[in-house]
Amino acid sequence: REDLYYRLNVFTLRIPPLRDRLDDIPLFCRYFLDKYTREFGKQVERVSEGAMSVFMRYSFPGNVRELENAMERAIVLCDGPEILPEHLPLRMLDAVRRAPEHSGDLPTLAQVETRYIREVLEKTGGNKARAARILGIDRSSLWRKLKNLSL
Repeated sequence: REDLYYRLNVFTLRIPPLRDRLDDIPLFCRYFLDKYTREFGKQVERVSEGAMSVFMRYSFPGNVRELENAMERAIVLCDGPEILPEHLPLRMLDAVRRAPEHSGDLPTLAQVETRYIREVLEKTGGNKARAARILGIDRSSLWRKLKNLSL
Protein backbone atom coordinates (compact mmCIF):
# COMPACT_ATOMS: atom_id res chain seq x y z
CA ARG A 1 0.00 0.00 0.00
CA GLU A 2 1.50 3.24 -1.13
CA ASP A 3 -0.28 5.30 1.54
CA LEU A 4 1.32 3.14 4.25
CA TYR A 5 4.76 4.04 2.93
CA TYR A 6 3.95 7.74 3.25
CA ARG A 7 2.54 7.26 6.76
CA LEU A 8 5.70 5.47 7.88
CA ASN A 9 8.05 7.83 6.06
CA VAL A 10 7.60 10.69 8.56
CA PHE A 11 11.31 10.74 9.34
CA THR A 12 14.30 8.72 8.24
CA LEU A 13 16.26 6.71 10.75
CA ARG A 14 19.78 5.89 9.52
CA ILE A 15 21.43 2.95 11.24
CA PRO A 16 25.01 2.35 10.10
CA PRO A 17 25.88 -1.16 8.91
CA LEU A 18 27.39 -3.57 11.42
CA ARG A 19 30.82 -3.38 9.72
CA ASP A 20 30.93 0.30 10.79
CA ARG A 21 30.00 -0.54 14.39
CA LEU A 22 32.66 -3.06 15.43
CA ASP A 23 32.15 -2.25 19.12
CA ASP A 24 28.62 -3.66 18.85
CA ILE A 25 29.73 -7.12 17.68
CA PRO A 26 30.78 -8.48 21.12
CA LEU A 27 27.54 -7.11 22.61
CA PHE A 28 25.43 -8.82 19.96
CA CYS A 29 27.44 -12.03 20.40
CA ARG A 30 26.73 -12.03 24.14
CA TYR A 31 23.03 -11.39 23.53
CA PHE A 32 22.73 -14.16 20.93
CA LEU A 33 24.80 -16.52 23.09
CA ASP A 34 22.38 -16.03 26.00
CA LYS A 35 19.34 -16.33 23.74
CA TYR A 36 20.32 -19.51 21.91
CA THR A 37 21.93 -21.36 24.82
CA ARG A 38 18.60 -21.03 26.66
CA GLU A 39 16.61 -21.99 23.57
CA PHE A 40 18.71 -25.08 22.80
CA GLY A 41 19.58 -25.99 26.39
CA LYS A 42 23.32 -25.85 25.65
CA GLN A 43 26.16 -25.06 28.07
CA VAL A 44 28.14 -22.73 25.78
CA GLU A 45 29.69 -19.97 27.89
CA ARG A 46 31.73 -17.79 25.57
CA VAL A 47 33.04 -16.99 22.10
CA SER A 48 36.74 -17.83 21.70
CA GLU A 49 39.24 -15.13 20.77
CA GLY A 50 39.72 -16.82 17.40
CA ALA A 51 36.01 -16.81 16.58
CA MET A 52 35.65 -13.22 17.80
CA SER A 53 38.59 -12.25 15.58
CA VAL A 54 36.75 -13.72 12.58
CA PHE A 55 33.62 -11.74 13.49
CA MET A 56 35.62 -8.53 13.89
CA ARG A 57 37.30 -8.93 10.49
CA TYR A 58 34.21 -10.04 8.55
CA SER A 59 32.27 -7.38 6.58
CA PHE A 60 28.75 -8.70 7.41
CA PRO A 61 26.89 -8.01 4.16
CA GLY A 62 23.84 -9.53 5.89
CA ASN A 63 24.25 -7.17 8.85
CA VAL A 64 23.06 -8.20 12.34
CA ARG A 65 20.83 -10.95 10.96
CA GLU A 66 23.89 -12.66 9.46
CA LEU A 67 25.71 -12.43 12.81
CA GLU A 68 22.67 -13.91 14.56
CA ASN A 69 22.49 -16.81 12.08
CA ALA A 70 26.23 -17.49 12.51
CA MET A 71 25.89 -17.48 16.30
CA GLU A 72 22.85 -19.78 16.19
CA ARG A 73 24.71 -22.21 13.93
CA ALA A 74 27.82 -22.09 16.12
CA ILE A 75 25.84 -22.84 19.27
CA VAL A 76 24.10 -25.79 17.61
CA LEU A 77 27.47 -27.23 16.46
CA CYS A 78 29.41 -26.44 19.64
CA ASP A 79 30.09 -29.39 21.98
CA GLY A 80 32.11 -27.57 24.62
CA PRO A 81 31.97 -24.36 26.61
CA GLU A 82 33.46 -22.17 23.87
CA ILE A 83 32.55 -21.27 20.29
CA LEU A 84 35.58 -21.86 18.07
CA PRO A 85 36.26 -20.69 14.50
CA GLU A 86 35.42 -24.15 13.17
CA HIS A 87 31.83 -23.66 14.38
CA LEU A 88 31.42 -20.62 12.12
CA PRO A 89 30.08 -20.74 8.52
CA LEU A 90 32.71 -21.59 5.89
CA ARG A 91 31.82 -18.55 3.75
CA MET A 92 32.69 -16.33 6.72
CA LEU A 93 36.02 -18.09 7.35
CA ASP A 94 36.91 -18.02 3.63
CA ALA A 95 36.10 -14.31 3.34
CA VAL A 96 38.30 -13.48 6.32
CA ARG A 97 41.16 -15.66 5.02
CA ARG A 98 41.00 -13.93 1.61
CA ALA A 99 40.82 -10.44 3.12
CA PRO A 100 44.17 -8.67 3.05
CA GLU A 101 45.81 -8.11 6.40
CA HIS A 102 46.57 -4.55 7.36
CA SER A 103 48.75 -3.21 10.09
CA GLY A 104 46.90 -1.42 12.83
CA ASP A 105 43.31 -0.33 12.80
CA LEU A 106 42.74 1.67 9.64
CA PRO A 107 39.71 3.96 9.73
CA THR A 108 36.96 3.69 7.14
CA LEU A 109 36.50 6.40 4.56
CA ALA A 110 33.38 7.61 6.39
CA GLN A 111 35.37 7.90 9.63
CA VAL A 112 38.14 9.89 7.93
CA GLU A 113 35.59 12.14 6.23
CA THR A 114 33.72 12.72 9.49
CA ARG A 115 36.92 13.60 11.35
CA TYR A 116 38.06 15.97 8.63
CA ILE A 117 34.70 17.76 8.38
CA ARG A 118 34.65 18.18 12.18
CA GLU A 119 38.18 19.58 12.12
CA VAL A 120 37.34 22.09 9.38
CA LEU A 121 34.15 23.15 11.18
CA GLU A 122 36.13 23.68 14.39
CA LYS A 123 38.74 25.79 12.60
CA THR A 124 36.04 27.92 10.97
CA GLY A 125 34.17 28.37 14.25
CA GLY A 126 31.18 26.48 12.86
CA ASN A 127 30.87 28.73 9.79
CA LYS A 128 29.46 26.28 7.26
CA ALA A 129 29.94 28.55 4.24
CA ARG A 130 33.68 28.92 4.97
CA ALA A 131 33.95 25.21 5.79
CA ALA A 132 32.33 24.28 2.47
CA ARG A 133 34.81 26.53 0.59
CA ILE A 134 37.76 24.92 2.38
CA LEU A 135 36.37 21.44 1.67
CA GLY A 136 35.88 22.35 -2.00
CA ILE A 137 32.17 21.60 -2.02
CA ASP A 138 29.05 23.75 -2.10
CA ARG A 139 27.03 24.48 1.05
CA SER A 140 24.17 22.16 0.13
CA SER A 141 26.64 19.28 -0.26
CA LEU A 142 28.08 20.07 3.16
CA TRP A 143 24.61 20.14 4.72
CA ARG A 144 23.83 16.78 3.10
CA LYS A 145 27.09 15.29 4.41
CA LEU A 146 26.40 16.64 7.89
CA LYS A 147 22.98 15.05 7.82
CA ASN A 148 24.17 11.70 6.44
CA LEU A 149 27.11 11.50 8.86
CA SER A 150 24.85 12.55 11.77
CA LEU A 151 27.03 15.55 12.63
